[in-house]
Amino acid sequence: AFNCSDYGVSQFRFLRRLLLAHGRWNNRRISKVVVYMFYKNVVCVLPQFFLGFYSQFSGQKLYVDLMYQAYNVLFTFFPILILGILDQDVSAEKSLATPQLYSHGVKRRYLSVKVLMSWMANGVFQAAVVFFVPFFAFGHTSIPKPDGRNSDLWEVGAIVYFLVIVVVNGKVLLESQYITNFTWFFIGVSLGFWIFCSLVLSQANAWGMNLMGSVELNGSLFVMLSTPSFWLVTLFVVTTSLARDVWWKAFRRSWGQLRQDYHAAEDEERQEMAQKRSTSTGGDTGLRQRNVAGQ
Repeated sequence: AFNCSDYGVSQFRFLRRLLLAHGRWNNRRISKVVVYMFYKNVVCVLPQFFLGFYSQFSGQKLYVDLMYQAYNVLFTFFPILILGILDQDVSAEKSLATPQLYSHGVKRRYLSVKVLMSWMANGVFQAAVVFFVPFFAFGHTSIPKPDGRNSDLWEVGAIVYFLVIVVVNGKVLLESQYITNFTWFFIGVSLGFWIFCSLVLSQANAWGMNLMGSVELNGSLFVMLSTPSFWLVTLFVVTTSLARDVWWKAFRRSWGQLRQDYHAAEDEERQEMAQKRSTSTGGDTGLRQRNVAGQ
């Protein structure tokens, strides 16, 4: 039976680490990936729905098709992939020392209808901020450019699309408990792909190329980057969209139902790691600390 099985454990003592550490990590990571996939598409699609109220639901598009199709492939794929593979809330040793953490998966605290609905509500809120702020700042009879001209629909759509990418990738960063160089690298790669694709479509006509979307986005990238209001709107939208997540996480860490064991285990591990780093720097650091304490 062991030779015919898909997975085999040679000794029962291996089950403890397999379940309490790797199994719980995987349960948490997969749950994050599942709800994030729904969330990030809500943030991307809803701005087009909001546009329908101003276009009489004529079917007018907000995004260029080529950029829109690359959303799940190039611009938001890599950061969540790293979270789904590498993220760890606590170390394996702390997971084994705190077996009650395993119960959170059994109690559906990582993935449930309630958790999914909270992510969807957050996605609706962020989609509204991402759409309406640029729409009224750059369109709708406003004059955001130094030369006195207003932005057309495709420029507004490009700004909204950029903000969508920044916000959803920032959400991955907030949800990551184990941030590594791979996390920062692939977030940079995702934004780099947007810059590259926008540059190609923006300058395609000047380079004698005829690409899908090059007419709509002709020269738009440099216009966006040279407009001061673009950077102000980006700062405001990203801060407003992600501030709710920061406040909610602070509330849950201080007074939420996971505070008793889950966040307490995280805090204990951080304190232990800080103590190890302080002692590993040598005797001088410890001597200075003792002197300060003695004073």
